[in-house]
Amino acid sequence: MGPLPDFRNCTSLTRVRLDNNLFVGNISDSFGVHPHLYFFDMSFNRLYGELSPNWGECKNLLVLKISRNIISGKIAPEIGHLTRLGQLDLSSNKLAGEIPKKLGNLSTLLRLNLSGNQITGHVPVEIGKLINLESLDLSANRLIGSIPAQLGQCSKLLSVNLSRNSLNGSIPTHIGDLVYLQARLDLSHNSISGLIPPQLGRLIMLEILNLSHNMITGSIPLSLTEMVSLTSLDFSYNKLEGVVPNNRAFRNAASPQAFRNNKRLCGELQGLIPCHRSYTSKG
Repeated sequence: MGPLPDFRNCTSLTRVRLDNNLFVGNISDSFGVHPHLYFFDMSFNRLYGELSPNWGECKNLLVLKISRNIISGKIAPEIGHLTRLGQLDLSSNKLAGEIPKKLGNLSTLLRLNLSGNQITGHVPVEIGKLINLESLDLSANRLIGSIPAQLGQCSKLLSVNLSRNSLNGSIPTHIGDLVYLQARLDLSHNSISGLIPPQLGRLIMLEILNLSHNMITGSIPLSLTEMVSLTSLDFSYNKLEGVVPNNRAFRNAASPQAFRNNKRLCGELQGLIPCHRSYTSKG
Protein backbone atom coordinates (compact mmCIF):
# COMPACT_ATOMS: atom_id res chain seq x y z
CA MET A 1 0.00 0.00 0.00
CA GLY A 2 1.23 3.51 -0.76
CA PRO A 3 3.64 4.88 -3.35
CA LEU A 4 5.63 2.45 -5.47
CA PRO A 5 9.33 2.32 -4.42
CA ASP A 6 12.02 3.35 -6.88
CA PHE A 7 13.86 0.25 -8.08
CA ARG A 8 15.84 1.86 -10.89
CA ASN A 9 19.23 1.56 -9.18
CA CYS A 10 18.66 -1.98 -7.90
CA THR A 11 20.75 -3.64 -10.60
CA SER A 12 21.19 -6.85 -8.57
CA LEU A 13 17.43 -7.41 -8.25
CA THR A 14 16.46 -11.04 -8.85
CA ARG A 15 12.84 -11.44 -7.73
CA VAL A 16 9.96 -9.00 -7.24
CA ARG A 17 6.60 -10.15 -5.92
CA LEU A 18 4.37 -7.31 -4.77
CA ASP A 19 1.06 -8.48 -6.23
CA ASN A 20 -2.31 -7.95 -4.56
CA ASN A 21 -1.42 -4.68 -2.85
CA LEU A 22 -2.45 -1.07 -3.33
CA PHE A 23 0.82 0.32 -4.65
CA VAL A 24 0.35 3.49 -6.69
CA GLY A 25 2.96 4.76 -9.10
CA ASN A 26 4.24 5.24 -12.61
CA ILE A 27 5.79 1.99 -13.77
CA SER A 28 7.68 3.91 -16.47
CA ASP A 29 9.79 5.68 -13.84
CA SER A 30 10.18 2.99 -11.17
CA PHE A 31 12.14 0.26 -12.97
CA GLY A 32 15.31 0.28 -15.07
CA VAL A 33 17.53 -2.48 -16.43
CA HIS A 34 17.73 -5.50 -14.14
CA PRO A 35 19.94 -8.13 -15.80
CA HIS A 36 19.53 -10.68 -12.97
CA LEU A 37 15.74 -10.37 -12.57
CA TYR A 38 13.98 -13.67 -13.25
CA PHE A 39 10.57 -13.23 -11.59
CA PHE A 40 8.34 -10.13 -11.61
CA ASP A 41 4.73 -9.95 -10.41
CA MET A 42 3.06 -6.60 -9.75
CA SER A 43 -0.49 -7.72 -10.54
CA PHE A 44 -3.54 -6.28 -8.76
CA ASN A 45 -2.13 -2.85 -7.92
CA ARG A 46 -2.73 0.70 -9.17
CA LEU A 47 0.24 1.16 -11.47
CA TYR A 48 -0.04 3.48 -14.45
CA GLY A 49 2.28 4.72 -17.19
CA GLU A 50 3.70 2.74 -20.10
CA LEU A 51 5.92 -0.32 -20.51
CA SER A 52 9.50 0.81 -21.04
CA PRO A 53 11.74 -0.72 -23.73
CA ASN A 54 14.11 -1.44 -20.82
CA TRP A 55 12.13 -4.59 -20.11
CA GLY A 56 13.79 -6.10 -23.16
CA GLU A 57 17.14 -5.87 -21.34
CA CYS A 58 16.00 -8.10 -18.45
CA LYS A 59 17.27 -11.13 -20.34
CA ASN A 60 16.82 -13.62 -17.49
CA LEU A 61 13.10 -13.01 -16.95
CA LEU A 62 11.08 -16.20 -16.70
CA VAL A 63 7.84 -14.65 -15.41
CA LEU A 64 6.46 -11.17 -16.18
CA LYS A 65 3.03 -10.49 -14.69
CA ILE A 66 1.56 -6.98 -14.46
CA SER A 67 -2.16 -7.72 -14.75
CA ARG A 68 -5.02 -5.74 -13.17
CA ASN A 69 -3.42 -2.30 -13.22
CA ILE A 70 -3.97 0.87 -15.26
CA ILE A 71 -1.03 0.59 -17.65
CA SER A 72 -1.55 2.27 -21.02
CA GLY A 73 0.38 2.74 -24.25
CA LYS A 74 1.57 -0.05 -26.48
CA ILE A 75 3.17 -3.39 -25.68
CA ALA A 76 6.90 -2.74 -26.00
CA PRO A 77 8.23 -4.81 -28.94
CA GLU A 78 11.43 -5.24 -26.93
CA ILE A 79 9.59 -7.79 -24.76
CA GLY A 80 10.16 -10.08 -27.73
CA HIS A 81 13.85 -10.15 -26.71
CA LEU A 82 13.04 -12.08 -23.51
CA THR A 83 13.79 -15.46 -25.03
CA ARG A 84 13.68 -17.28 -21.65
CA LEU A 85 10.19 -16.03 -20.77
CA GLY A 86 7.67 -18.69 -19.73
CA GLN A 87 4.73 -16.51 -18.59
CA LEU A 88 3.60 -13.12 -19.89
CA ASP A 89 0.46 -11.71 -18.29
CA LEU A 90 -0.50 -8.12 -19.11
CA SER A 91 -4.25 -8.67 -18.82
CA SER A 92 -6.83 -6.18 -17.55
CA ASN A 93 -4.99 -2.95 -18.25
CA LYS A 94 -5.52 -0.19 -20.81
CA LEU A 95 -2.95 -1.31 -23.35
CA ALA A 96 -3.62 -0.25 -26.94
CA GLY A 97 -1.92 -0.64 -30.31
CA GLU A 98 -1.17 -3.94 -31.99
CA ILE A 99 0.32 -7.18 -30.70
CA PRO A 100 4.04 -6.93 -31.60
CA LYS A 101 5.14 -9.49 -34.16
CA LYS A 102 8.35 -9.91 -32.14
CA LEU A 103 6.41 -11.80 -29.49
CA GLY A 104 6.74 -14.70 -31.91
CA ASN A 105 10.39 -14.93 -30.79
CA LEU A 106 9.30 -16.17 -27.34
CA SER A 107 9.69 -19.84 -28.21
CA THR A 108 9.79 -20.90 -24.53
CA LEU A 109 6.52 -19.14 -23.66
CA LEU A 110 3.94 -21.35 -21.95
CA ARG A 111 1.24 -18.80 -21.06
CA LEU A 112 0.27 -15.60 -22.87
CA ASN A 113 -2.54 -13.47 -21.46
CA LEU A 114 -3.31 -10.08 -23.02
CA SER A 115 -7.06 -10.14 -22.31
CA GLY A 116 -9.14 -7.21 -21.13
CA ASN A 117 -7.24 -4.43 -22.88
CA GLN A 118 -7.86 -2.19 -25.89
CA ILE A 119 -5.51 -3.96 -28.28
CA THR A 120 -6.28 -3.49 -31.98
CA GLY A 121 -5.12 -4.93 -35.29
CA HIS A 122 -4.82 -8.55 -36.33
CA VAL A 123 -3.71 -11.64 -34.46
CA PRO A 124 -0.17 -11.89 -35.86
CA VAL A 125 0.69 -14.99 -37.89
CA GLU A 126 3.91 -15.13 -35.85
CA ILE A 127 1.78 -16.61 -33.05
CA GLY A 128 2.39 -19.94 -34.78
CA LYS A 129 6.06 -19.78 -33.73
CA LEU A 130 5.10 -20.16 -30.06
CA ILE A 131 5.53 -23.92 -30.27
CA ASN A 132 5.52 -24.48 -26.49
CA LEU A 133 2.46 -22.37 -25.75
CA GLU A 134 -0.11 -24.05 -23.50
CA SER A 135 -2.54 -21.19 -22.76
CA LEU A 136 -3.54 -18.29 -25.04
CA ASP A 137 -5.99 -15.60 -23.92
CA LEU A 138 -6.56 -12.56 -26.17
CA SER A 139 -10.20 -12.08 -25.19
CA ALA A 140 -12.00 -8.77 -24.60
CA ASN A 141 -9.92 -6.62 -26.91
CA ARG A 142 -10.55 -4.93 -30.27
CA LEU A 143 -8.86 -7.42 -32.57
CA ILE A 144 -9.99 -7.63 -36.19
CA GLY A 145 -9.34 -9.87 -39.17
CA SER A 146 -9.39 -13.63 -39.35
CA ILE A 147 -7.95 -16.22 -36.99
CA PRO A 148 -4.54 -17.14 -38.45
CA ALA A 149 -4.21 -20.73 -39.65
CA GLN A 150 -0.74 -20.71 -38.09
CA LEU A 151 -2.39 -21.06 -34.69
CA GLY A 152 -2.68 -24.75 -35.52
CA GLN A 153 1.11 -25.00 -35.26
CA CYS A 154 0.93 -24.38 -31.49
CA SER A 155 0.43 -28.08 -30.96
CA LYS A 156 0.78 -28.01 -27.15
CA LEU A 157 -2.13 -25.63 -26.55
CA LEU A 158 -4.50 -26.66 -23.77
CA SER A 159 -6.70 -23.53 -23.75
CA VAL A 160 -7.59 -20.87 -26.35
CA ASN A 161 -9.78 -17.84 -25.65
CA LEU A 162 -10.30 -15.31 -28.46
CA SER A 163 -13.79 -14.22 -27.40
CA ARG A 164 -15.21 -10.70 -27.30
CA ASN A 165 -13.29 -9.20 -30.19
CA SER A 166 -14.25 -8.26 -33.76
CA LEU A 167 -12.68 -11.23 -35.52
CA ASN A 168 -14.19 -12.30 -38.83
CA GLY A 169 -13.62 -14.87 -41.53
CA SER A 170 -14.15 -18.57 -40.95
CA ILE A 171 -12.80 -20.93 -38.32
CA PRO A 172 -9.52 -22.35 -39.71
CA THR A 173 -9.55 -26.09 -40.28
CA HIS A 174 -6.09 -26.14 -38.67
CA ILE A 175 -7.73 -25.60 -35.26
CA GLY A 176 -8.50 -29.31 -35.50
CA ASP A 177 -4.74 -29.97 -35.27
CA LEU A 178 -4.75 -28.78 -31.64
CA VAL A 179 -5.52 -32.29 -30.43
CA TYR A 180 -4.32 -31.55 -26.87
CA LEU A 181 -6.86 -28.76 -26.33
CA GLN A 182 -8.51 -29.65 -23.09
CA ALA A 183 -9.71 -26.72 -20.99
CA ARG A 184 -11.38 -24.37 -23.46
CA LEU A 185 -11.91 -23.22 -27.04
CA ASP A 186 -13.86 -19.96 -26.87
CA LEU A 187 -14.44 -17.98 -30.07
CA SER A 188 -17.72 -16.39 -28.91
CA HIS A 189 -18.85 -12.80 -29.38
CA ASN A 190 -17.07 -12.12 -32.67
CA SER A 191 -18.18 -11.83 -36.30
CA ILE A 192 -16.98 -15.24 -37.43
CA SER A 193 -18.85 -16.67 -40.43
CA GLY A 194 -18.67 -19.72 -42.66
CA LEU A 195 -19.12 -23.34 -41.67
CA ILE A 196 -18.02 -25.23 -38.58
CA PRO A 197 -15.05 -27.29 -39.79
CA PRO A 198 -15.59 -31.04 -39.32
CA GLN A 199 -11.95 -31.20 -38.18
CA LEU A 200 -13.04 -29.84 -34.77
CA GLY A 201 -14.25 -33.36 -34.07
CA ARG A 202 -10.61 -34.33 -33.54
CA LEU A 203 -10.56 -32.34 -30.29
CA ILE A 204 -11.61 -35.35 -28.24
CA MET A 205 -10.08 -33.97 -25.00
CA LEU A 206 -11.86 -30.62 -25.13
CA GLU A 207 -14.20 -29.81 -22.24
CA ILE A 208 -15.61 -26.35 -23.14
CA LEU A 209 -16.57 -25.29 -26.68
CA ASN A 210 -18.18 -21.88 -27.17
CA LEU A 211 -18.94 -20.60 -30.68
CA SER A 212 -21.93 -18.47 -29.67
CA HIS A 213 -22.75 -14.92 -30.82
CA ASN A 214 -21.22 -15.14 -34.29
CA MET A 215 -22.57 -15.51 -37.83
CA ILE A 216 -21.71 -19.14 -38.41
CA THR A 217 -23.82 -20.90 -41.06
CA GLY A 218 -24.55 -24.42 -42.22
CA SER A 219 -25.14 -27.43 -40.01
CA ILE A 220 -23.39 -28.91 -36.98
CA PRO A 221 -20.98 -31.55 -38.35
CA LEU A 222 -21.68 -35.11 -37.22
CA SER A 223 -17.96 -35.46 -36.49
CA LEU A 224 -18.43 -33.31 -33.38
CA THR A 225 -20.08 -36.29 -31.71
CA GLU A 226 -16.53 -37.64 -31.30
CA MET A 227 -15.83 -34.88 -28.75
CA VAL A 228 -16.57 -37.20 -25.85
CA SER A 229 -14.96 -35.00 -23.15
CA LEU A 230 -17.32 -32.04 -23.60
CA THR A 231 -18.88 -30.70 -20.42
CA SER A 232 -20.19 -27.43 -21.93
CA LEU A 233 -21.01 -26.32 -25.47
CA ASP A 234 -22.75 -23.26 -26.84
CA PHE A 235 -23.81 -22.66 -30.47
CA SER A 236 -26.42 -19.99 -29.69
CA TYR A 237 -26.91 -16.75 -31.66
CA ASN A 238 -25.62 -17.94 -35.02
CA LYS A 239 -27.23 -18.85 -38.35
CA LEU A 240 -27.04 -22.61 -38.01
CA GLU A 241 -29.67 -24.98 -39.39
CA GLY A 242 -30.34 -28.68 -39.72
CA VAL A 243 -30.28 -31.59 -37.31
CA VAL A 244 -28.49 -31.35 -33.96
CA PRO A 245 -26.70 -34.62 -33.14
CA ASN A 246 -28.27 -36.58 -30.32
CA ASN A 247 -25.46 -38.48 -28.67
CA ARG A 248 -24.13 -38.72 -25.14
CA ALA A 249 -21.57 -35.90 -25.58
CA PHE A 250 -24.23 -33.43 -26.75
CA ARG A 251 -26.80 -34.53 -24.19
CA ASN A 252 -24.39 -34.08 -21.30
CA ALA A 253 -22.83 -30.80 -22.44
CA ALA A 254 -25.70 -28.82 -23.95
CA SER A 255 -28.15 -26.73 -21.96
CA PRO A 256 -31.56 -25.81 -23.48
CA GLN A 257 -30.09 -22.39 -24.28
CA ALA A 258 -27.11 -23.78 -26.19
CA PHE A 259 -28.90 -23.75 -29.57
CA ARG A 260 -31.29 -20.80 -29.28
CA ASN A 261 -31.44 -17.93 -31.77
CA ASN A 262 -30.27 -19.81 -34.83
CA LYS A 263 -31.73 -20.05 -38.30
CA ARG A 264 -33.48 -23.41 -38.10
CA LEU A 265 -32.01 -26.09 -35.84
CA CYS A 266 -34.03 -29.14 -34.93
CA GLY A 267 -33.53 -32.33 -33.00
CA GLU A 268 -34.44 -34.36 -29.96
CA LEU A 269 -32.49 -32.45 -27.33
CA GLN A 270 -34.31 -30.24 -24.83
CA GLY A 271 -35.18 -26.82 -26.21
CA LEU A 272 -35.17 -27.90 -29.87
CA ILE A 273 -38.07 -28.25 -32.28
CA PRO A 274 -38.50 -31.87 -33.43
CA CYS A 275 -37.17 -32.18 -36.95
CA HIS A 276 -40.33 -33.57 -38.51
CA ARG A 277 -42.40 -30.67 -37.15
CA SER A 278 -39.86 -28.13 -38.39
CA TYR A 279 -39.75 -29.45 -41.93
CA THR A 280 -43.54 -29.93 -42.04
CA SER A 281 -44.00 -26.33 -40.97
CA LYS A 282 -41.68 -25.14 -43.70
CA GLY A 283 -43.61 -27.12 -46.30
